[in-house]
Amino acid sequence: MEFDGSVGQIMKALHDAGVENNTLIFITSDNGPELMRRSRGGNAGLLKCGKGTTYEGGMREPAIAYWPGQITPGVTHELASTLDILPTIASLTGAKLPQVKIDGYDMSDILFNNGKVLVVISQSVNLSQLSIFKL
Repeated sequence: MEFDGSVGQIMKALHDAGVENNTLIFITSDNGPELMRRSRGGNAGLLKCGKGTTYEGGMREPAIAYWPGQITPGVTHELASTLDILPTIASLTGAKLPQVKIDGYDMSDILFNNGKVLVVISQSVNLSQLSIFKL
């Protein structure tokens, strides 16, 4: 219940400050369950392994994005990474990204288009070879 209580305190503070409707709340985890703690460390379900591994149970974790009036409640099965948070926040705020190559992508399509990626473009593709995929 510690996590629930902490999120509740944050939500209450945002509500009390009158900013809950113009604040993006993004909750995620670092790598899967702690395997050395056995059952007390969590469970990756059907996914293999957990924290400290490169198997799906160690790399794939849930995330919650909440922004009333902006993000439609629902579930998506699109893949994203915590590396995508920086470019997404930069895009939403109009901030400039550093002038270095970063590995993340803007997740706005996933957040604001009912959990669907509408266009996938790889930076390594020559524009003459560009394909647009509808997912």
